Amino acid sequence: KFYSFYKQMANKMLKAVLFDVGGVLIRLDESKYYEYLSKISGVEINKIMNTLDILEKKIYVGEISIKEFTEAVSKRLGIMKKEVKWLEFLEENVSINREVVDFALQLHKKYKVGVITNADRARYLYVKKHFGKELGFDKFDHVFVSCYLGMAKPSKRLFEYVIKKMGIIPSETAFIDDHIENVEGAKAIGINGILFNKPNDNVEYLKKQIEKIEK
Repeated sequence: KFYSFYKQMANKMLKAVLFDVGGVLIRLDESKYYEYLSKISGVEINKIMNTLDILEKKIYVGEISIKEFTEAVSKRLGIMKKEVKWLEFLEENVSINREVVDFALQLHKKYKVGVITNADRARYLYVKKHFGKELGFDKFDHVFVSCYLGMAKPSKRLFEYVIKKMGIIPSETAFIDDHIENVEGAKAIGINGILFNKPNDNVEYLKKQIEKIEK
């Protein structure tokens, strides 16, 4: 299956494919984290999501440390700092999406392949240490991590930086992410965005989306 797909895609217009990490290359249901915080704090999930959205935007670009993030969540939700468990939640719930990782590695035989992830330093280093080789981080052309760049998806500036750094053209690039705002951010500079967030989304779905781009 893989061979016939890549043979068909050879010498076509697509030259690069970019992958998100959380929700694409790895499985991590953040909704469970919100539920956990809601249960121990008594705060409604919507309010928790709004609170974390603000703080995540800061920690993802390195504006605040994990210590400052933990203190802020603790204060705003009225819970103890040890109950925040930002990194612990990742450690206990993350798993590799083997099918998609293998697909990305196969694509790398024909295309440039990169990774763009919104992540704080602590979570990224944990994933890199424990899953980096399995995820193919050492095989892909580039791994872009928001906290080291000082910019995060869906920033137009970030996508422009990625395009320049990889030496690729937006129209010849596909970007796969599980958040619509990130896909739209990529599309804003001409990258072909693929939303990957439905329960039945799989490699066959990704193949079809890439084939559509090639037509």
